[in-house]
Amino acid sequence: MEFHMIHAVVGRYIVWLPMAGVDRHFIAEEGNDLEELMKKYDIPFERIQRLGPFMEEETENDQ
Repeated sequence: MEFHMIHAVVGRYIVWLPMAGVDRHFIAEEGNDLEELMKKYDIPFERIQRLGPFMEEETENDQ
């Protein structure tokens, strides 16, 4: 998957940060360890967003 010409492996985490002086963001870092990225960039859990499902959702037939 590519974001503005930056290749990203699905299933990894990407930190998006605002650019100074403009209404845009950039990819600061990509990694496998969500907790490490959250600590490094002081990101609260409430600010985490996902691209695609993290796990399969249950259907009525699964219950």
